[in-house]
Amino acid sequence: MATGGVWAIHDGSIWTAGDGQAFKSHRLVGEDPFVFDPLRMWTTSAGPGSTVDPGGAQSDVLHIVVNRTTDGGRAWQPVAIPGNYRDSTPVLSFLDSRRGYLLTVPDRGSGALATLLRTTDGGLTWHVAGVPTTSGSLLVVSDPSTIWIGAQDDASPISRRLLTVSRDGGRSWHDVALPGFDPGDGGGEFHLRSAPIFTDARHGVIAIDRGDGLVATVLRTQDGGRTWRRSGTFRPSTLASGGLAVVDSRTWLLSDVLPAEIHLSSDDGAHWTTIQGQGLPATTIDWLAFSSPRVGDAVLPSGDSPAPETLFVTGDGGRTWRPAVFSG
Repeated sequence: MATGGVWAIHDGSIWTAGDGQAFKSHRLVGEDPFVFDPLRMWTTSAGPGSTVDPGGAQSDVLHIVVNRTTDGGRAWQPVAIPGNYRDSTPVLSFLDSRRGYLLTVPDRGSGALATLLRTTDGGLTWHVAGVPTTSGSLLVVSDPSTIWIGAQDDASPISRRLLTVSRDGGRSWHDVALPGFDPGDGGGEFHLRSAPIFTDARHGVIAIDRGDGLVATVLRTQDGGRTWRRSGTFRPSTLASGGLAVVDSRTWLLSDVLPAEIHLSSDDGAHWTTIQGQGLPATTIDWLAFSSPRVGDAVLPSGDSPAPETLFVTGDGGRTWRPAVFSG
């Protein structure tokens, strides 16, 4: 959750964790949820009149609906977004319970333009905020007027801007200067493991993977993203994974695989130690999060693709893990 804690999607429902083991089921409506706290959550879905055409024909229609709940998923309110956003994928990010953004990301090979929409009333109404000069899908808001878009992992020869920022609510966009990287490196060459993670308006962390997954670089900022500095480079023996967790402005964790390892820094990247995780399958950690230096969660595939993913939990800082228990 944006405010701490963890939610999981399991058997088509949303489950929320109390103590890392006990979960309570709630109804899921839509896809790709953004969860702010145990009560407030938003998802997206295709609205009436939308068409599906794998060939990406120009006549495709996508009407986006944002679904919102304020009672933990017991009741949902659909909000239709005016316009046709064909050949695009919607992405949500909220700063707080009222202020949020919806980004329409052009699909691979699409000629569509990205569009950013804003809400200031918790998703009841939406208005166009701008047209970003990037097509990345990693979206985060660090303060009321500052929005970041990063490049996701993509097959070559797709090219995206590695990281762009708007400091005026989406009206104008600028490439972010990152030491050792060119702004146009995003996509097949380099990509962010996740959207930038900010612990407050000034302190943030990003992890960048090389396209072949054999180099991971951690960068941090202490001035709201105006400057970034390198805080570690990792060369795993196998493909790097997608796990980056930020506990606070000084405590970060980065994961690798085969065997499952977690790199821990408690001094904002100055020094790193490696934790050998026990109880995790020898596969990629797709997602990693810690609510404290000891309590964390990880999502891993339970077998070869297309095997389902499994949620694991730890209470000792990642040294031992066990599958989460879902009980209603």
